[in-house]
Amino acid sequence: MKNVEDSAEVEVKFKIPGKGEIKLIIKGKEALDKEKVQGYIDAILSKTKQERKELRSDEVIYFDLNSLSIKEKLLWVIKNNFKYGWFRSTDVKEEYQRQFGETINPSTVSTYLARLYNKGFLDRRGDRANREYRVIEKALESEIP
Repeated sequence: MKNVEDSAEVEVKFKIPGKGEIKLIIKGKEALDKEKVQGYIDAILSKTKQERKELRSDEVIYFDLNSLSIKEKLLWVIKNNFKYGWFRSTDVKEEYQRQFGETINPSTVSTYLARLYNKGFLDRRGDRANREYRVIEKALESEIP
């Protein structure tokens, strides 16, 4: 017998006037998680912001979070889970692994966080062993790259 959670499905279409349509399909348990669905929608909107100009009117995009690069996935995790308050690289690593079901090296997370700090999108405090980051509020307004 099939579990109801496993058969749940959400389909969202984004129609961009004169440009095309983006279709998001979420299946399984994640379709029942309102916050995750909203996070996926936010990810699509931020991911396609520049791509909208390049869409043909007859083009349909199927968006899959798993097709994002590591950097894009990390940015998604940060924007959707750590907008407010301080966080550590281990927090980002754990959430990344929980969200995407993939392992990621702590050094990879630290490298990307350091790059975001150097670009002015994150604030940081503490020494190397106790380093914490937070998103700079104006970076949220201007869209983290």
